[in-house]
Amino acid sequence: MFKETNTRSIVKGISWRIVETMTTIIIVYVFFGRLDLAIAAGLLEMVLKVGLYWRKKRIEPFNFWFTGLPLSGKTTITDKVYAELGKLHIPLERIDSKDIRELIPGIGFSRKERNCHMHRIGNLIRTLQKNSISTVASFVSPYRESPKAIREMVKNNIIVYVKADIETCKARDYKGHYVK
Repeated sequence: MFKETNTRSIVKGISWRIVETMTTIIIVYVFFGRLDLAIAAGLLEMVLKVGLYWRKKRIEPFNFWFTGLPLSGKTTITDKVYAELGKLHIPLERIDSKDIRELIPGIGFSRKERNCHMHRIGNLIRTLQKNSISTVASFVSPYRESPKAIREMVKNNIIVYVKADIETCKARDYKGHYVK
């Protein structure tokens, strides 16, 4: 296994660029028999490819935080947003409260436990962002301090409140949470 260093990347990029330019020059010379045209085509190809490479812009990692009442439709909307963003081929992860609660069993629902849980999620998102990975998350976040803590911990955070009235949420309740 090799560690990719800046020097190695630069040397690799330059050597491949030279090989590709020489290949273009040879192919053009073989087909047209003109060295001046072959060199011009090789140089043009090199300038265009280097120019296009350096024009690539890095997308700063972001976090879409979907919140709202239980069964308000957060997960459904988040899944669709994740699918659409996935088409852009940017590094992206989907984080859902249900999945996290399965990974960390025993998380309670008191105010203190929920805020502690949100802190864990904020740390997870911050770690992903340090690795240039954006996130799309859906959590209930019932207390004001939860989104506030996430906002302070995470860069480029966008909070989306999924509004649904309590009667609609009760009608969607297939697990009996609202009955309790």
